[in-house]
Amino acid sequence: MDTSETYIKMSDCPEIQEAMPIFSKRLTSFFWYRDEQHQSGIVSIRGWDNITTATWEYIWLPRIDQLQEIMSESLWEMIDKFADWLPIGNSVEYGVIGSVCWAKHKEYTSQFTSMEQLWLAFVMKKKYNKIWNGEEWVVQEVYVKISSGDIDNSSNRL
Repeated sequence: MDTSETYIKMSDCPEIQEAMPIFSKRLTSFFWYRDEQHQSGIVSIRGWDNITTATWEYIWLPRIDQLQEIMSESLWEMIDKFADWLPIGNSVEYGVIGSVCWAKHKEYTSQFTSMEQLWLAFVMKKKYNKIWNGEEWVVQEVYVKISSGDIDNSSNRL
């Protein structure tokens, strides 16, 4: 289980923290906490009803299986999407423009140092269209360049 500062920071976002209640409170979950004396640490709690009423600060650190459950897709559908998202193989397979995109995506995913970080980045991209900039999750804007040859003027369609 990743308990690094990076993973704590990545997990501390509304999209992930608001997903916490969907998981069975009978299962063990991991949390970063800071108490009233400003001492902090990692704790695993089974039956975590009491954490939501705690007077100290906490951040839920989802396990990989919990991140996968957030996707709410079938196992094989999720595995296919995860495999497609990963920059695997040779960039030559993707052509010139595809190679540039492949290289940028490989550079992006290489910043993650654990499977939890990688899966969290995947969930945030696929479910919320957000990417990690090293400090926070930001919406990834997509720009599409349309040339005049792509427009059919007779039907006003692309």
